[in-house]
Amino acid sequence: MGVCIRPLLFIFAIYITMDVGLLEGILGKFFSGEPIPNRGGRVQSIREHLSILLNTRRGSVPHLPDYGLPDSMQVSIKDRLSISKFGRDIQETVKKYEPRLMNVRVKPIEQEPETLADFRLGFLLEAKVINQNARFRAFFTTSGSAEIEDTK
Repeated sequence: MGVCIRPLLFIFAIYITMDVGLLEGILGKFFSGEPIPNRGGRVQSIREHLSILLNTRRGSVPHLPDYGLPDSMQVSIKDRLSISKFGRDIQETVKKYEPRLMNVRVKPIEQEPETLADFRLGFLLEAKVINQNARFRAFFTTSGSAEIEDTK
């Protein structure tokens, strides 16, 4: 029994000291394939998980039916209530499935696209990460995919 516990404790120590997700700590690289630097990596790990989370359609993960977001293609770009509701969906989903973020706030980003094809539904996500603030921008394109950027 002691043999089984020690590897688990070692893996948990990797997770804590490297500031990355458990799977990333085990693999030694981020989901993008980029190697984990010796220090830090927390914000990049969070950004990558947000990208996975916000690009997953709610209901597509059988064992977690509320993981992900409703289809962004159903959000009316001219309806502020529809945009506000989608922002609340983002906030609730991030609060539930990204526990490294605290005090999560999501606000729509006002944009003036030149053409409808250039339109991206944007949200600013602000939160606290242990001992620092984090800001991400999430843009949902006309194809329905989400692009996540961290801001300084």
